Amino acid sequence: QLLWFAEAGLLPVWNSSKNTERFRDHPVPDTIEIADYVIELIPESVVRENLVIPIAESADALLVATTSPIEFEIIEKLKFILNRRMLAVPTTRNWIVAQIDKYYGATDDSDAA
Repeated sequence: QLLWFAEAGLLPVWNSSKNTERFRDHPVPDTIEIADYVIELIPESVVRENLVIPIAESADALLVATTSPIEFEIIEKLKFILNRRMLAVPTTRNWIVAQIDKYYGATDDSDAA
């Protein structure tokens, strides 16, 4: 899946190992299927608190979708918690909430985050 994002010109939007940023306003495709093992890389509490969702990984990085990949605090926090390089792509809040509900299960307060 990382290859698709690279070919689409979405990587790296923000590369935590080089502290560079490149923001492109491309949403993550609605048809993407996220592997269960990728979902399991970030605990549900961290996903909901930071409104991010892991979508792919490579040997040296984890790709997350967020509403604002140039929010360095969130990316640095994830880098610290997970002890790995992070890449981020932009998407909408509604898409992230829908994916969180799909993969982690819906909650009564899922739209309050």
